[in-house]
Amino acid sequence: MGADRNTVAINARSWVDDSDANQYAISNPRINKIIESEMQETASRLDYGPSWDNGAVTYVSGTKDYEIPNSNNTKEYQRILYIKRQSDGNEITKVTQDEMERLRSGNSTAPGDPYVYTAWETPDTSGNLEIKIRVYPTPGPDESGEKQDHLLALIPAALTSGTAVLPFSAPVLRALEKNIAALMYRMMSQDERERRKISGDVVARWENSYEAAIGFERIRINRQKRLNHTQLRVGG
Repeated sequence: MGADRNTVAINARSWVDDSDANQYAISNPRINKIIESEMQETASRLDYGPSWDNGAVTYVSGTKDYEIPNSNNTKEYQRILYIKRQSDGNEITKVTQDEMERLRSGNSTAPGDPYVYTAWETPDTSGNLEIKIRVYPTPGPDESGEKQDHLLALIPAALTSGTAVLPFSAPVLRALEKNIAALMYRMMSQDERERRKISGDVVARWENSYEAAIGFERIRINRQKRLNHTQLRVGG
């Protein structure tokens, strides 16, 4: 399922009666930026994806911290859904940072095969997010060269053309169009609003329907994630 940017723009304009190209209240470049921004935010809230990043981390003997490349800012640490060891598919379990420090406080220097990880992010000098992974135990010589495979929820790339697709379900697309229309309405002058005879109550209902659609979609996606996670454990 999905709809391209041009279709979403046409549908959003129709909600606020802004379809006359000769007198757009919201210009095409502006609505394109609105659609792109709302798409990325919606995808972020829904943990869009997932996608495997195979060999995301390669162990080095004596090294506990690793960086995940993220030059285009499509990854965030909280979007790591699942990590497994590449050689045998064994899961590496996520723990909180304080749990990690408690583990390391016991015998932090003893090498071994990592079975837990924690993750965080920090901006680099270029403004990109550096994603850090810390594992326990610290890999030793026997583990050096072993790799991790990461299952990630990815934020879609920028919409570079009118035919670029917003990859959401039909209910989310309809709600997103109304939410974009609400943003367009709030950007209009008072005269433009009055000419369209749309009340603020109606616009608020569009915004509420978007939030409801996000909530229902998260429930649906989380159910599917639980099923997929069980299959990963059972089937590898």
